[in-house]
Amino acid sequence: MELADLMVLLIFGTLKGVLKRGYYQEFVKTLKHGFIVGLLAVLYLFTVQKGDFFSRFILFLTVGIYFKLLFCKWVVSDKLLQAVL
Repeated sequence: MELADLMVLLIFGTLKGVLKRGYYQEFVKTLKHGFIVGLLAVLYLFTVQKGDFFSRFILFLTVGIYFKLLFCKWVVSDKLLQAVL
């Protein structure tokens, strides 16, 4: 998932304007980012035909936890960057 995360960051420019966004805009960007990463995970499992061995519940749980952790990480890093600047 780290490679998918990096690809989404570079291709979609998710971190563009991160210091100027409010919490709601940050939350929406996080949802979009996480949704795209989740779709890439599903696409990967479908492509390598390993979807039978991977539980859908675990996939949804992983994406949900990823949303929460990503949003918390971005909010904390935003606060730290604003404190430094």
